[in-house]
Amino acid sequence: MDGALWLDVVQQGHPPEKTIWFYKLDSDPGVGIPGGWASVEYIVSSEVVRASLYDLPNVEQALDNSEVVEVFGEGDGRVEIREITPP
Repeated sequence: MDGALWLDVVQQGHPPEKTIWFYKLDSDPGVGIPGGWASVEYIVSSEVVRASLYDLPNVEQALDNSEVVEVFGEGDGRVEIREITPP
């Protein structure tokens, strides 16, 4: 998920160590997710996430291998909760 949503989700009780800012999946080796994108259960796709795919191959793969389970809003500003279905 993007940084704006991350804080809200953590404040609602989700553990910060299991709640990842999307760009860290590709850019922060300290995140340490064995299996990369295929080890992530859900991805929250927002306008910021969708606009940043050009240099984030793990995020792109996560989106490509996921299905929408919930949508909030419409158009470019929509937020999608997507369940990842690894190969």
